[in-house]
Amino acid sequence: MRIGVLGTGMVGRAIAGKLSELGHEVVVGTRDPGGTLARQEQDLYGNPPFPAWLAEHPRVRLDGLAEAAAHGELVVNATAGAASLEALRLAGEANLDGKVLVDVANPLDFSQGMPPSLTVANSDSLGEQIQRAYKVVR
Repeated sequence: MRIGVLGTGMVGRAIAGKLSELGHEVVVGTRDPGGTLARQEQDLYGNPPFPAWLAEHPRVRLDGLAEAAAHGELVVNATAGAASLEALRLAGEANLDGKVLVDVANPLDFSQGMPPSLTVANSDSLGEQIQRAYKVVR
């Protein structure tokens, strides 16, 4: 199956790596593929830079958000929750139309340090915001 994974963080890497290992054609999407490939520092959690991870997963391809969404018969939203709506907008409504969108994003707010709080809570959720933005049939 062709799968687009939106997001290059820990969650996106874990999902993309396993799906590729299982034989799926995986394209990981990011806002700026060139910038993502240029980063050489570890992330805040000590994970290797994305180019090092990508070198260990030669069957996975990196591309823009729209290209990854267009590639996928199934699309996984593994972006940071606070950036999910914008990332999905950049992925393109036409590229998501008629596809299953698996949303694993968490709307975590780290602006006040640890532990994080939620950017959306109680009377709404990130999933509901995505459903409203894309008029998802329930």
